[in-house]
Amino acid sequence: ALVLVVVSVDIGAYAAGVTLGRHKMTPRISPNKTWEGFAGAAVVATGAGVLVSLLALGQPWWVGAIIGIVVLFTATGGDLTESLIKRNLGVKDMSSWIPGHGGFLDRLDSLLPSAVGVYGVALALGVV
Repeated sequence: ALVLVVVSVDIGAYAAGVTLGRHKMTPRISPNKTWEGFAGAAVVATGAGVLVSLLALGQPWWVGAIIGIVVLFTATGGDLTESLIKRNLGVKDMSSWIPGHGGFLDRLDSLLPSAVGVYGVALALGVV
């Protein structure tokens, strides 16, 4: 369920960024990220969180909305953090374990912080 919401952030950001993206979010860290992409990610992640909450977790819609918003910020933050680290190291991909996908850590940069964030929210809401 978490992977679905994390992937929805990437899909929403990409789709909105490519079609509507005009305003760069962090041009020095990740030059292709835009505020329009972030807004698209917010819509898609919140919707995915609500669907996962209702259909897979048996929780109210608002729990899913909170999860979607938490994943939006943690996934984006994780991706930007890893981009900053890569820029400082002067590397494009963190490894070659998964060719064509930016490396192994590039697949986890959004997922790991999101897992921690969602677990914290689930504990706070008493759904774990």
